[in-house]
Amino acid sequence: MSRQAMSSWMLRCAELLSPLYQSLKEILLSQAIIHGDETSIKESAASDRV
Repeated sequence: MSRQAMSSWMLRCAELLSPLYQSLKEILLSQAIIHGDETSIKESAASDRV
């Protein structure tokens, strides 16, 4: 699969998911308190990736 095809798919997905992102962001930022999970995880080395 070409990089151009994958890039086009990612851009299209971003466009389609943008309204959902904006709605969730609006709801989140309207809350009095926001909690986040800052648990760290070990990232695998680049050589481990396929």
